[in-house]
Amino acid sequence: MLVDLAAHQGQGNVKIKDISQRQEISLKYLEQIITILSKAGYVKGERGPQGGYSLSKDPKDITAADIIMLVEGSVSPSPCIKCGVVDCPRANTCTTVDLWKRIDSALTDILEDTTLQDLLDDARSKNIIDVMDSPEYFI
Repeated sequence: MLVDLAAHQGQGNVKIKDISQRQEISLKYLEQIITILSKAGYVKGERGPQGGYSLSKDPKDITAADIIMLVEGSVSPSPCIKCGVVDCPRANTCTTVDLWKRIDSALTDILEDTTLQDLLDDARSKNIIDVMDSPEYFI
């Protein structure tokens, strides 16, 4: 959803139903996510006929880690690792805790190094997202 909003940055507000159709994501799910993103200041919404949503920040200033942590709460691959902290009574005797810590650290590093702009640039380079600079009108 955010990559779609970034692709339309500067072209006015984007309606959630349009994002839902383009990205094949449930409208109900997008409505839940947009509320979270709006409250956190990543998107702004306007009501009315020309209403919709737009990004509140530059895509290069939003990381994948920011969004995933906000929406999911954690990116940890194991329930005993929470944001790099081991939270398990068996940590001292667990044979895999160090593996999970390394995986968590690598995943966090990748997500923190990946911006919304990076994702948009990648999508454009693969022709996944193509947005016209100006709308076409047919009569």
